[in-house]
Amino acid sequence: MPAFGLAAAILSAIHGTLFFYAAAVCWAVVLVGIRRVPVLPAMLLFCVLFFFHFSLPAGTSPENQPLLTKKHSEKQFKGKIVSNVNVTGKAVRFAYLLENTPYSVQVVYFPQSDEELPQTFLKAAHHGAACILRGEWSQPEPATNPGQFDFASYARKQGFSSQIRLTSPSEITCSGRSLLSRLHEIRSVLSSSADRKLNPDTAAWLNALVLGDASALDDETTALFQRWGLSHLLAISGLHVGIILAFLYMLLVKTGMVTRERAEWALAVFLPIYAVVAGGAPSVWRAGLMAAAAILLKKQGYRLASADIISLVFLCLAAVNPNIVYHIGFQLSFFVAFGIMLSQQWIAAAESALIRLFRISFAAQMMIIPLQISYFYELQPLSIAVNTLIVPYFSLFVIPLMFVLLLFMLLPIPQFLFAFIEKTFSFCQHAVLSGLKTADHYLDSPLIPGELALGSAICYMILFVLFMHLAEKESRTNAFFMGLAMTALLLLNGLQPYLSSQGRVTMLDIGQGDAFVIELPYRSGVIMIDAGARFSFPDMEATDKVHREVLGPYLKSRGIRQIDALFLSHEDLDHDGSVPFLMNDIKVKEMVTGPYYKPSEDIAVAVKKHGVRTTVLGSGEKIFVGSQAFYALGPIKQTDSANENSLILYGEIGGKRWLFTGDSGKETEDLLLRAYPGLQVDILKVGHHGSRHSTSEHFVAGLQPQTALISAGRRNRYGHPSGEVLDILGKHETQIYRTDRSGAVQYIFRAGEKGTFRVFHP
Repeated sequence: MPAFGLAAAILSAIHGTLFFYAAAVCWAVVLVGIRRVPVLPAMLLFCVLFFFHFSLPAGTSPENQPLLTKKHSEKQFKGKIVSNVNVTGKAVRFAYLLENTPYSVQVVYFPQSDEELPQTFLKAAHHGAACILRGEWSQPEPATNPGQFDFASYARKQGFSSQIRLTSPSEITCSGRSLLSRLHEIRSVLSSSADRKLNPDTAAWLNALVLGDASALDDETTALFQRWGLSHLLAISGLHVGIILAFLYMLLVKTGMVTRERAEWALAVFLPIYAVVAGGAPSVWRAGLMAAAAILLKKQGYRLASADIISLVFLCLAAVNPNIVYHIGFQLSFFVAFGIMLSQQWIAAAESALIRLFRISFAAQMMIIPLQISYFYELQPLSIAVNTLIVPYFSLFVIPLMFVLLLFMLLPIPQFLFAFIEKTFSFCQHAVLSGLKTADHYLDSPLIPGELALGSAICYMILFVLFMHLAEKESRTNAFFMGLAMTALLLLNGLQPYLSSQGRVTMLDIGQGDAFVIELPYRSGVIMIDAGARFSFPDMEATDKVHREVLGPYLKSRGIRQIDALFLSHEDLDHDGSVPFLMNDIKVKEMVTGPYYKPSEDIAVAVKKHGVRTTVLGSGEKIFVGSQAFYALGPIKQTDSANENSLILYGEIGGKRWLFTGDSGKETEDLLLRAYPGLQVDILKVGHHGSRHSTSEHFVAGLQPQTALISAGRRNRYGHPSGEVLDILGKHETQIYRTDRSGAVQYIFRAGEKGTFRVFHP
């Protein structure tokens, strides 16, 4: 019961409500009242609730924020490293306790692609070292769009609210170290040895599966494993720890090196040390401590159920480091372990090892569905089958072989034997990954149910517990109907937009660029107007950052599987740069452009590759997307400027008249007023991000908009929106919404009714 008290405290902290506290207390009182549990466990639950109510971080701005902000202008800092120094090819990160304060910040350094870190830095920067460093102080960026990862909230929940970015790894001097740093150094030595003695692919897998560092695996493989629910194989967990225990036990006992008694003591001591050496991920701590606790309790004559052991470890880890409860690895690890324990009788009753493995995969995957939807907004229906095939291969071959290779690196093994093992692994791994990629190409059909409401998640977990109970009782008919109820719950969640009369228009905050998403009531159509991107210097090529961090997460969070029409105003990267990434990630039925639009080579290739229908819309023409009509009011004539050739769209959405102007300037605005005298709109998408070259007073006076929408980047180098434009809009009493001030802006309405505006950051 105390573990349920902690779970209630975590849910209350995450959702900012006392409901779960009240529910846990009522549940305990009822169980005591009907004499299902003694009074002592209920009292322990109350104590746990009280303790963690005050110790768990709520994820809101901490009290130390005013103090830390004073250091924003400083360049030099003194403090101590209080975490492992995580060095990967992409970044160096560690927690840094500021001198004379109780507050930690994150220090980060991003090396250049071909830069090697100085040996002086690698030798000096360790856990427990006192350091003086120079860097730029900054605050983690909060999410400014629905569905976007909120790094500021994540940082606060990890115990820091600010960040120091090193300008150079040479500008840090450290002295001293802790005992933990020497264990961390073992990991670094082993990793370096693997890099020297093995080929890059094999070294990357050894580092991931034995030392808990998957950073050297290529992004394509990591994404492939994530899509198919195989990420748990890349994080050291109960599977890995179980293999380690079996491997070491066989090595110590079966070879006669030590007695069984001494082997058990050695394993109990080794597991916590290995958890540190393997990077200290929550999953390895959970598995290692559970195994060590089971060994020690057995030796002392105590026989606790596995559920009691996992509860004890759950409570201890949260008490030692309350921030760990927000770590996705911590949550997934305990969810999987609890799901398997909940199903252990059903799993043990399997007729064969293959069926047993399938049941383990089934229980684990079904248990974590609410977390998968909450974090990734998608599910892969075939992941259970793929796990059934891939997990045995890793369990019986890959992971044991990685430990053998590690052992061989430390022993004087003949080179020919070493090379033979490595080549055998490379051949098998290439064949299996090729097969997985083939399956991914032909069978990748993820479900995108959108956000899962808290109430639905709770109902799902209750149904799952009942399902497993019925399966253990071999009540197959009732279990089948319970499974149907779970499936129906998830389907209903995914179908909700198709049953709702609510529609919305969202101006996403993508920085200096445009991206609008229009969702019609009853999901009768999804329309995008522009899909801008950021670009890299100095090649000025569009990057996938906007799609990866904003567009993709937003569409998935809304359960959007298809774009019915993608309107592109003109060919600037801040309006169409994300189109190739968008088309690679989600189905786009039709791309609509103006007559003078010139697609980039990347867009042309994506259109052809995905069979996207293209439509050219000339001035004065009309197009329907579902029941929604859009009118092209421009471009009225061709010019030498892509901005002035922007496709201008007019439509009535949610009882309001909308005008989307792209990057049209004052010259085009004058032509528009002359071509359509008497044109009036309720909502104006201000041209060219509020540039002074657009939105003339004559134009605003003619249209008389009630609301103006401006998409502009924070502290952009162009000074958008200009004060002149803001003054003109203010003079005509037009309400202004700006992404650089408010984040994403949404207009939410009901079918046949007018709506209201809502900003993501009020």
